Amino acid sequence: MTGDAQQEPLSPSEERVAEFAQRDPLRFATITAAEIAAQTMTSDATVARTARKLGYAGIREWKRLCAENVDRAIGLDSNLRSQLSRLPERDEEGGQAIAIKRILSTSARSLVELGDQLDTETFAEAVRAISEAGRATTFGLGTGFHAAEYLSLSLERVGIRSQATTGSGHMLADVFPRLQHDDVSVVVAPRLLTADVLWHIEESLKRCHITVLISSAAPPRNLAKGLLHLSLPSGEDASVNRMVCTFALIDVLAYELARLAPSRAVERSAEVQKIRDRLNRSRRK
Repeated sequence: MTGDAQQEPLSPSEERVAEFAQRDPLRFATITAAEIAAQTMTSDATVARTARKLGYAGIREWKRLCAENVDRAIGLDSNLRSQLSRLPERDEEGGQAIAIKRILSTSARSLVELGDQLDTETFAEAVRAISEAGRATTFGLGTGFHAAEYLSLSLERVGIRSQATTGSGHMLADVFPRLQHDDVSVVVAPRLLTADVLWHIEESLKRCHITVLISSAAPPRNLAKGLLHLSLPSGEDASVNRMVCTFALIDVLAYELARLAPSRAVERSAEVQKIRDRLNRSRRK
């Protein structure tokens, strides 16, 4: 796990940092440089120096690549193998019906777990903040962005101005200026808090009135204090149904926002329906 530059010899303390990144890339990618230093009994400067010696532009790039390696190692293929191993063979009698029931049962268990573990006080605070905000900005990467787009659309349909954003690396330089003080920033990262997601959370906490995180991963301590974390299930069943829980939680958020301000939600729904009716009439001509 090295960058493109010619590697310089590492000191014993730098070796400890490099070994930590190789041994536990997920943790390395999701904690701060100070926490990495504490884990390896080194210093922030040693962590930064190790990144440069290994050929990375900096600690952010190193953490981002660690996160990408984790995604490849324990990502879709691992989740799919885990799920398939619990299903009957295709040629087994009644195998398809059994498989359908097991898959749906697993999803149902994950949704029940979501309902049981969701912190209702944090959820209510997030609903109030979004309802009272001048605008909601949603952010996600990969499949998280598709969920962020769905959340943005759901908010618009209950009368809340919203904008979905995505981006990593230098693209974030265009995303951050869009974050305004009166905004509520909602970060959707169902499975993993990559370096770019953590960077976005950090900027949101500085720039926005409220920041909400939807994720099964716990944020680092230095960011958790000012964050409203809507936690997704993280058990074995949840690992293959995390997006089911994510979209379900978004639906619950939208319904609660509609219940909190029904006139606003009904007015927007009526406006959308009028446009649909007009489009339908124009197509029939």
